[in-house]
Parts: sequence; C-alpha cells; structure tokens
Amino acid sequence: MGACISSVIGAPISTILIVFELNQNYSVATAVMVAVVVSNLITNRFFSRSFFVHQVFTAGFDVNAGREVLILQRRRIQEVMQRNFQVLSPDASLQEVEKALHQSPDTDIYVTEKDSQKLLGSITLGKAWDVLKEPERHKEKVARDLVQLPRHILTEETDLNTGFEIIAKFVGVSIPVVNNRNDRILTGMVYEANVIQAYNDAVKQARREEQGLD
Repeated sequence: MGACISSVIGAPISTILIVFELNQNYSVATAVMVAVVVSNLITNRFFSRSFFVHQVFTAGFDVNAGREVLILQRRRIQEVMQRNFQVLSPDASLQEVEKALHQSPDTDIYVTEKDSQKLLGSITLGKAWDVLKEPERHKEKVARDLVQLPRHILTEETDLNTGFEIIAKFVGVSIPVVNNRNDRILTGMVYEANVIQAYNDAVKQARREEQGLD
C-alpha cells in the first residue's frame, strides 16, 4: 500500500515517515522503504513522478520546464512575426521572380493564390538559380514552376516555445506564418532572430520574477 500511495502522490519520503510514525517499527519501515524506492523508480521511468504531475502534463504544462518556457508558452507567434514580405502570383514571369529576389536578397519570396492569398510555397535564389542563369532555355516557366512548399509552417496561434523548438531544427532564411493549417492564408513570416529575441526576453523576465523585481 505504501508503494502504491507514494507513486500516486509523488511523496516517497513522506510515505515512509508516516508508516514509521504509525507503526514505530523499524523492520516495517525498512520493508516499506525498499518497496517505495522500487515503486518510485519504476513509476518515474515509465510513467511520471506522480499521477498529479501526469495530469498537469496531459493538460499541456511541463512542471519540469524552466520559468522561461512557461512564459513562452503563453505568448504567440503573431506577436513577433514580420508582416512585410514579398509575394508573387503563381503566373509571375521569370523576370518578375528575378526582380523580386534582387529586391529582397535576405528573405524568401512567397507565392500565393491570387484571390485567396493561400500559401503555395516559397522561392529562394538557391532554388531558382539554375533556371535564372539560363532564362532563354526556361522562358516558358513561371513562379508556380519554381515554388517549393516549406518544410516548416507556423500559424499565428503557435506558442513561442513550440516556435523555438521548430526554429532549432530549421535551416533557411524565414518561416512562413499562416492564419491556420486548413486555410493556409499567408499573414506573415518569422526570422530565426525574432524567436531567439523572444526567448532572451523570456529568460530576462523569468530572472526578474525570481528576484522579485516584477
């Protein structure tokens, strides 16, 4: 019983002390101690520190995370995303694609449907280079032919902690932001620096709260 209770409530030492106080018997307390230790080792390895910690984790909160993670989970990508970005229609010519790439060399060019602004994908200089260096050979091609759907897409309601985890795996210039994953209407983009700055701000806020400055 002690092994079961200690695993459920996540209080192994308290369970051992309670059993000892009730029995005043070192032999019983030793037996309970062994059972509690084994039970908690197994529970922690395959389940969680306690049933209540599991409930909190299921609700979307990680109690083992730092304070800065909790702060980032409360904030959304729309707070840090950039709303100025280059957009081309699917039928844009190679000349228009090249002009857009020259105007915005430090970002991706996004291609959206004309009416709905639904994201079709992005064009980078690296993706378009083989075509642009031989324009006569590929003169029939348009933006739609050069587009590639990004591996990572964020929504406005994605929390910044999730965004930070995605950025950590991302290789490229920017990540597009859409209104939701069903409509995929392009509303902005996020640079790696935007999310890193938000993380730094969260760390500073967490430290101020720990020191009682906020």
